[in-house]
Amino acid sequence: MWQLRVDSSLVDWAVVPGPDEHERRQEWGSVVAGALRRQWALDQDEPLAVGLSETIEVLMSSRPEGTLADLVTWPIRSPLPLRVTFHVVETGISTNWAAQGFEAAPYLQSPFGDGVQYSRRIPLELTEGIASLDAVIVFDRGDAALMVRVHPCPIDVYVASARSLADLIASCGLTDSTGGSFTTGGSEYLAPEGADAWPEEGIGVRG
Repeated sequence: MWQLRVDSSLVDWAVVPGPDEHERRQEWGSVVAGALRRQWALDQDEPLAVGLSETIEVLMSSRPEGTLADLVTWPIRSPLPLRVTFHVVETGISTNWAAQGFEAAPYLQSPFGDGVQYSRRIPLELTEGIASLDAVIVFDRGDAALMVRVHPCPIDVYVASARSLADLIASCGLTDSTGGSFTTGGSEYLAPEGADAWPEEGIGVRG
């Protein structure tokens, strides 16, 4: 059984409760919404506060199957967070990321060894005209792969979260049923100048 450890001192992130965490689920949504309303000085009936509450309900009802951890952060005033989920898959279950419109770049210096980051822009007709993207970082050790999925979100949210996301991944540890630490070793990619920089940092972001 795989176990993922996340540094609990990362205050930017909230851990979405799993379906079996009944006590946490009863209060998590109101606690998170209340904290963000205070941080952003919002009244409960303001449109942003209402949208935030609706988003939190969706988060708690849409956990992907097989998720080891489900975390969210709100780096800017937006009802839409950056959502990150961690999964382990057998290497035989492969995905042709390029065929789905993703571009590849090396992801280096993680506790899991070298990985590959795939990211793509999402067509505007699928996002109600909001410039958005999604990404996945894959750490493949041969017999199994850790996938860190960045769920679709607005580009400005994504870019504002880049450092927090890197810190989150750097804080993690993954062990298998034997207690051994998960690591990939080297990557097939050569490290270019600016490795680990998110490609979207270089594109225009709406202010």
